[in-house]
Amino acid sequence: MSENPLLRFNNLGDWNVDRLQSSIRGRIEDMYSGRPGSTPKDSGGENNIRTAGKFIAGGHIASLIPGIGPALNLLGNAAALTTANTGARTKRIQELASDPRQRGTYNSGKNTYSGLNYIDQLMDIRPDAVTSQIESNRRGQLLNQPAMEELMLEYGVDDLKKIFPKGSATSNTEIEKALEQVDTRRGIISDIEGTVDGTKLLQTRRQGVDGNLSNDELRIIRDDALKSTPEQKRAGELHDDSLENSQSTRDFNENSIQISRRAADLADQKVRNDLKIQEAEIAYKNSTNDYNWRTANLDRDYNWRTSEADRELKKELALLGFKDKDADRRYDREERRDEQRQLFILQMMKGLGSLGQSIAI
Repeated sequence: MSENPLLRFNNLGDWNVDRLQSSIRGRIEDMYSGRPGSTPKDSGGENNIRTAGKFIAGGHIASLIPGIGPALNLLGNAAALTTANTGARTKRIQELASDPRQRGTYNSGKNTYSGLNYIDQLMDIRPDAVTSQIESNRRGQLLNQPAMEELMLEYGVDDLKKIFPKGSATSNTEIEKALEQVDTRRGIISDIEGTVDGTKLLQTRRQGVDGNLSNDELRIIRDDALKSTPEQKRAGELHDDSLENSQSTRDFNENSIQISRRAADLADQKVRNDLKIQEAEIAYKNSTNDYNWRTANLDRDYNWRTSEADRELKKELALLGFKDKDADRRYDREERRDEQRQLFILQMMKGLGSLGQSIAI
């Protein structure tokens, strides 16, 4: 079953080819590139022997699909010399090539498939044999596609080789892109030839042109051809009016989009401004709290230092008071001693006077 949906190009026909894992496509491209050491390790079975520029099985001319390099003769010789290339071996190779579940995951670093088992090894089935058969199957699919046949007719074999230098290793995306280009090209040419002077105008524009006109050049010719008759002119005018209306609608929609964007920008700016204000308020509150905390700490420290100084001052004053009282007491004692001394001297003098009087009598 194909992994991609069935596509149909209106001017070309059906297109339904299995997609290949990118690493397998890379190995196919490398195997048939002709670079030293890149040739397949064996033939991949009798049904994949290619020699003298032809497919032996099926009779297709190999040159219809480009990308067949110098490795083909080596491939054919290897196939002829492979003694293990029996019918069972060929059938098994075809099974592995046709069923991704049987061959498993391809490891490009080791060049092997996870689905190859011990029996396959005994049958001398190598990874490149499976890859070569996958390439052969894919080439057969490509050759049998109506859309691909139309693509060959459009470009010719030589130009097609330039477009698809990787041959059957070309990805589906690349092939589909080329098909879409040709499909569009034929559609435009059909539009041109459907006008009154379209065919003549097309022939005139083709003169002196080396190769085919591009799709953009054909679109210009189609636009000119649509203006060549009154009916087409009227259709062109209606088309222009429609385009103008469409342009007006697009302009209106664009203005609406711009207004919506500006409103969204303003709303976003308001949100950012509100956020900045909130951040500023939070920063201010944090700064205020920090200031109050530091001020409170300083106040506590000041009060503690002041209280400590008061206690020291009171202590010193108390000590000074004690010293003053002590000095007063010393002074009183000394004064009393002086008074007592004077009294004693007076008494002694008085006693001496009395003694003198007594002696005198």
